[in-house]
Amino acid sequence: TTAVLTDVEIAAEVSEHPADEAQADPADDENIPSSQEALGALDLLRRHCSAIEGSGFALVECLQTVEQGVIRNA
Repeated sequence: TTAVLTDVEIAAEVSEHPADEAQADPADDENIPSSQEALGALDLLRRHCSAIEGSGFALVECLQTVEQGVIRNA
């Protein structure tokens, strides 16, 4: 026969193995955008933020800081 677990039993089973989630998945490294892709995304965000009235300039300045970090670590 096949046992059917209750919701409480399933929750207990999952909570007993939290370390499983902490292990890094090597496939995640493949999903990290390249520096070129990150700079392209920043350009898109910069154009969007520039169009925002009021706080757009401050947001663009923040993006410049991020851009410098991307370039420095490329």
